[in-house]
Amino acid sequence: MSQYSQRHWRYSLGVIITAALILAGCGSSQTVVSLDHSTEETALSDEMSVTPDTDQSASTGEVDVNASADNAFGDIYSSFTQEMAKESGIDMAAETSKLPPIEYLYSISGGNDAIASDVPAWVTGERFMRFIQPSGFDIHDGDLYILDSARQIMFRYQPDGEKIITVLDLDRYLRADADSVTFSDEGYYFISEPLSSRVLKFNDQNVLVDVYKDSANLANPTKLYYDDDQKKLYVSDGVFGRIMVFSKQGKPLYALGKRGTAKGEFIRISDFINYGGNVIVTDSIGKKPMQVISNDGEFIHAYTRRALDIPGAIAIDAQERIYVADHSDDSIRIFLNGKLRWRFGGPGTEPGKFRVVTQMRAYEDKLYVLDSLNRRIQVFQINN
Repeated sequence: MSQYSQRHWRYSLGVIITAALILAGCGSSQTVVSLDHSTEETALSDEMSVTPDTDQSASTGEVDVNASADNAFGDIYSSFTQEMAKESGIDMAAETSKLPPIEYLYSISGGNDAIASDVPAWVTGERFMRFIQPSGFDIHDGDLYILDSARQIMFRYQPDGEKIITVLDLDRYLRADADSVTFSDEGYYFISEPLSSRVLKFNDQNVLVDVYKDSANLANPTKLYYDDDQKKLYVSDGVFGRIMVFSKQGKPLYALGKRGTAKGEFIRISDFINYGGNVIVTDSIGKKPMQVISNDGEFIHAYTRRALDIPGAIAIDAQERIYVADHSDDSIRIFLNGKLRWRFGGPGTEPGKFRVVTQMRAYEDKLYVLDSLNRRIQVFQINN
């Protein structure tokens, strides 16, 4: 072999070895950021019970940058929860070691747990109709009314009979996907249609009786709430960053909040609830992730970004515990007396885990959670 050939052979071998080492390094790096759900779920479910192996500065609480890659995620998350503890004024390690006052019961998926009784199998090709894109629900007279945007159908689920009945075919009314539904005690119900800037009103016979549409006040109606005492409809707007209040006849009365970052202002309202004369509002990207305002728009209290990262759906139970879904880790966080007390959930498909919670309702002693990407509503027992 000539001298040139030997040099060329050695150079080629060196390139091959270097490339192999680089690929091996990439492989180990990928292991740290792996999207394998089983690994991710284990890390999140054990996040508050496992003590990090790495050393942290006692004065700054910073993560040791020389920590092993396998523990990096846990250390970063531990640092984050410590900051939450400082802000909320509670001992996170002590509080989250307690079991939350919640217990999984069952799921509603529109599948084998419920027969679509008035949808003939010869029409649908399905004996058991599963939800495809559940977007919103409400509880009226003990029954659940569930919107499926993909099917453009509103179902009624009867817990006692464990069956689903088609209530309304929305295909003839909708111009875009439905987002939310709310009922009045009189049987009227309202369905929001964000992309067409409309709210549809139906009577108790499922007949469309009115359409709320106002280009000056309603651009992107999302979440709805009907106040039976005041006979007013509350509508959050994703563009204007406020909650519009309408009369029963559809006349715009006034707005709560406006777009902005100051007290009583919002960027992207993800959900709200009315309770005790106040309105609790979650803001997914605003400076203040959750605020409490009065029914006339006066600022009362705000929660910080350290207690909530990307808040979504919200509910409140009879014990005044506030449940907030957080999209950052697919958990549900429970607040009591203004402080974060418990959390449960995490990403996954098994019972008690979630993939994007978009709505919640506390009704009697149950918590109903719309687990959007898992295409189901999970039902939990609320314990005293």
